[in-house]
Amino acid sequence: DNSRQKYFRTYQAVPAKGGNPAYERMIEEKHFDIGGVCRVDSHFGLGQPYLSRKHFYENQRMKSEQLFFVEDERTMQARKTGHWREYYEGGNIKVEMQYDANGVRCGFCKRYGPDGSLEWVKDYTKDYIERIGEFNAKKGKIALSAAEAAAVLGYPEGKMPKDSSEVDRVYRKVCMPLHPDKSPDPDANEKFIEVSRAREVLLRYFSEKK
Repeated sequence: DNSRQKYFRTYQAVPAKGGNPAYERMIEEKHFDIGGVCRVDSHFGLGQPYLSRKHFYENQRMKSEQLFFVEDERTMQARKTGHWREYYEGGNIKVEMQYDANGVRCGFCKRYGPDGSLEWVKDYTKDYIERIGEFNAKKGKIALSAAEAAAVLGYPEGKMPKDSSEVDRVYRKVCMPLHPDKSPDPDANEKFIEVSRAREVLLRYFSEKK
């Protein structure tokens, strides 16, 4: 109501292709408060898969910074990656954590006091990280067929998804309860990676059919 800018967005218009409708690929997006201060700033540069999102306090100091690996630009399906941080209004780090390429927490998760003192830390142990690495290496050597990948996603023998859009819908439904950050199952990480690899195989299968 005060005529200040509330929202700003730049995007790339992507034409329809292979049966998929046209869409607008976000490049930059900013949200402003009533005083004109940018409170949310998102960047998704062309030609790279990483989306950066930053939140700000009213005094324009950083409130949090997040990084995502975008798996599908059309649906903006993404997973957490890299270093995530939250800050106190005075500028000191409040919380920091790190995510690996699969969106799983790794390294150390730390919480600090307003004065910069370390209040809490969780160590995602070396053994745990090595177990993930060994599993990834092992799975990377196994070439799944499209039929095997469909079975991993829950399709009965002889049945296949109709297209890549159906693959993504089923993938989201299957992988959500398996995400290591949400499931108490100690094998959730391995199951999550297996389902993700099955999705990649099927998306490649439909891409090669076009």
